[in-house]
Amino acid sequence: MKAHPILDPYGPPALEEIIARSEGVMEVAEDRGPVRTIFNGRRNRPVGLFPSVKCRRNIAWESRLERRTIRWLEVDDTVIKYMEQPHRLRFSFRGARTHYTPDFVVETEKRIVFIEVKYRSDIFKMLPEDRDRYRLARSIYRSIDRDLIFVTDLRFKMQKVWHENAQIVEEARRLLPSDDQLTIIIDHLVSRPKSTLGACAAAIGSPVHGPRSLMALMLRRVVRIDLNTPLGPGSAIELRPDYAANLHNLRTSRTLLNV
Repeated sequence: MKAHPILDPYGPPALEEIIARSEGVMEVAEDRGPVRTIFNGRRNRPVGLFPSVKCRRNIAWESRLERRTIRWLEVDDTVIKYMEQPHRLRFSFRGARTHYTPDFVVETEKRIVFIEVKYRSDIFKMLPEDRDRYRLARSIYRSIDRDLIFVTDLRFKMQKVWHENAQIVEEARRLLPSDDQLTIIIDHLVSRPKSTLGACAAAIGSPVHGPRSLMALMLRRVVRIDLNTPLGPGSAIELRPDYAANLHNLRTSRTLLNV
């Protein structure tokens, strides 16, 4: 993931001496969970909880755009885990103490980033003072080798096919294959560099429900499915390089659930 220049409301990062004067302090919850709850009695916007397979907990959201962002983070197999409202960053801004809480922290295979989710219309209406405040927050994060990026509704329009496929994958998250089917799938994919959804489904003798079971395995980072073209029997599928560890985690969690 990277910040798209069109979506970047910050401008260039602040100077290093500004970072030193900001006196930034990052506060986290004692249980290392979200620092605040979004369910504060407001009724003027949709809120809800998403049962995340990847994170093994409910993820809170407070806008439809946040809900779509969660789907992206859940399905993107380069994302290892994520959490909402991860910390509160307190810092000095224009002579006064202020704070900022990112919407999500995301751990990917290559880096950790903080995400702010906003509609483009809200960015366009942002006051110069608010832009400067975000710019300073980003500079503080960069001083600890992290980044702050914006996710807007434009992302989902520019990558329409991928996100339409992600919705299908997300809906299949509960349809796990049996242990016998898992063995067949692994043997099938180990014996060839790449296969297709249709071929894997045929291998386990389930042409109807098989593809959805394979999608559930993608959420558990056992397989990787190409979501850049419309999903179908010909969609490419392969084992992830780290599939063995993720498969062990899947079988362990399944055993615990059956105790």
